[in-house]
Amino acid sequence: MIVTSLAGVFYGGRLVERVYFRRVTATQAQVDSEIWRFAGAPLMVAAMCAVVWGLAPDLLLRAADGAAALMAGAP
Repeated sequence: MIVTSLAGVFYGGRLVERVYFRRVTATQAQVDSEIWRFAGAPLMVAAMCAVVWGLAPDLLLRAADGAAALMAGAP
């Protein structure tokens, strides 16, 4: 268990090093900006839905109750 834990820490550390501590090339920065341009709107919609459903969850709870009743065969 100790050896596998140390191996996991080693590989996890290498992953963190590559993701967060490498230099960004100009082409990679351009690709990243294009990705965020297309992903910005869906992320914003998902965030707004999460806030709305967190503040007023009754619609989701009614849908879950209806699904549970349908699965249980209740009228």
